Amino acid sequence: MNENCVTISDIRFTPVESSLGHIGFVSFVFNGNLFLSSIAVYTRPGGGFRLVFPRVKNINVFYPINKNVYIQLETEIAEYLARVFKDVRHDNGNSPKI
Repeated sequence: MNENCVTISDIRFTPVESSLGHIGFVSFVFNGNLFLSSIAVYTRPGGGFRLVFPRVKNINVFYPINKNVYIQLETEIAEYLARVFKDVRHDNGNSPKI
Protein backbone atom coordinates (compact mmCIF):
# COMPACT_ATOMS: atom_id res chain seq x y z
CA MET A 1 0.00 0.00 0.00
CA ASN A 2 1.29 3.44 -0.91
CA GLU A 3 1.78 5.46 2.27
CA ASN A 4 0.92 8.65 0.40
CA CYS A 5 -2.45 7.33 -0.81
CA VAL A 6 -5.08 9.04 1.32
CA THR A 7 -8.85 8.94 1.13
CA ILE A 8 -11.08 10.71 3.57
CA SER A 9 -14.85 10.50 3.73
CA ASP A 10 -17.75 11.45 5.97
CA ILE A 11 -16.21 14.82 6.83
CA ARG A 12 -18.05 16.70 9.56
CA PHE A 13 -17.33 20.25 10.73
CA THR A 14 -18.43 21.67 14.07
CA PRO A 15 -17.99 25.45 14.29
CA VAL A 16 -16.98 27.27 17.47
CA GLU A 17 -17.01 30.94 18.38
CA SER A 18 -13.93 32.27 16.62
CA SER A 19 -11.00 32.83 18.93
CA LEU A 20 -7.56 33.69 17.59
CA GLY A 21 -8.38 32.05 14.27
CA HIS A 22 -9.86 28.85 15.73
CA ILE A 23 -13.07 28.28 13.77
CA GLY A 24 -14.05 24.75 14.75
CA PHE A 25 -13.32 21.05 14.79
CA VAL A 26 -13.38 18.49 12.01
CA SER A 27 -13.81 14.73 12.01
CA PHE A 28 -13.62 12.21 9.18
CA VAL A 29 -13.06 8.58 8.21
CA PHE A 30 -9.46 7.98 7.14
CA ASN A 31 -8.82 5.43 4.37
CA GLY A 32 -12.20 3.83 5.05
CA ASN A 33 -10.98 2.22 8.27
CA LEU A 34 -10.28 4.77 10.99
CA PHE A 35 -12.51 7.51 12.44
CA LEU A 36 -10.50 10.58 13.47
CA SER A 37 -12.05 13.46 15.40
CA SER A 38 -11.31 16.52 17.52
CA ILE A 39 -8.99 18.01 14.89
CA ALA A 40 -8.96 21.78 15.37
CA VAL A 41 -9.30 24.00 12.31
CA TYR A 42 -7.64 27.43 12.30
CA THR A 43 -7.58 30.10 9.63
CA ARG A 44 -4.21 31.13 8.20
CA PRO A 45 -3.44 34.87 8.18
CA GLY A 46 -2.75 34.74 4.43
CA GLY A 47 -5.90 32.71 3.71
CA GLY A 48 -6.69 29.03 3.91
CA PHE A 49 -6.79 26.70 6.87
CA ARG A 50 -4.42 24.71 9.06
CA LEU A 51 -5.14 21.61 11.10
CA VAL A 52 -4.08 21.05 14.70
CA PHE A 53 -4.24 17.46 15.90
CA PRO A 54 -5.38 16.58 19.44
CA ARG A 55 -3.05 16.46 22.43
CA VAL A 56 -3.72 15.41 26.01
CA LYS A 57 -1.30 16.67 28.67
CA ASN A 58 1.47 17.27 26.11
CA ILE A 59 0.98 13.82 24.55
CA ASN A 60 0.05 13.70 20.88
CA VAL A 61 -3.05 11.55 20.45
CA PHE A 62 -2.54 11.11 16.69
CA TYR A 63 -1.01 13.07 13.85
CA PRO A 64 0.26 12.51 10.31
CA ILE A 65 3.92 11.51 10.24
CA ASN A 66 4.26 12.26 6.54
CA LYS A 67 4.10 15.83 5.23
CA ASN A 68 2.43 14.74 1.97
CA VAL A 69 -0.37 13.07 3.92
CA TYR A 70 -0.87 16.24 6.00
CA ILE A 71 -1.05 18.33 2.83
CA GLN A 72 -3.63 15.96 1.30
CA LEU A 73 -5.75 16.09 4.48
CA GLU A 74 -5.49 19.86 4.66
CA THR A 75 -6.42 20.23 0.98
CA GLU A 76 -9.46 17.93 1.13
CA ILE A 77 -10.74 19.54 4.32
CA ALA A 78 -10.21 23.06 2.90
CA GLU A 79 -12.22 22.06 -0.21
CA TYR A 80 -14.98 20.67 2.03
CA LEU A 81 -15.04 23.86 4.14
CA ALA A 82 -15.16 26.03 1.01
CA ARG A 83 -18.29 24.13 -0.10
CA VAL A 84 -19.86 24.41 3.37
CA PHE A 85 -19.22 28.15 3.59
CA LYS A 86 -20.48 28.65 0.03
CA ASP A 87 -23.72 26.84 0.96
CA VAL A 88 -24.11 29.03 4.07
CA ARG A 89 -23.62 32.15 1.97
CA HIS A 90 -26.29 31.00 -0.50
CA ASP A 91 -28.75 30.15 2.28
CA ASN A 92 -28.71 33.50 4.04
CA GLY A 93 -26.91 35.87 1.67
CA ASN A 94 -24.11 36.53 4.17
CA SER A 95 -20.59 35.25 4.53
CA PRO A 96 -20.10 33.07 7.59
CA LYS A 97 -18.08 34.50 10.46
CA ILE A 98 -14.68 32.89 10.56
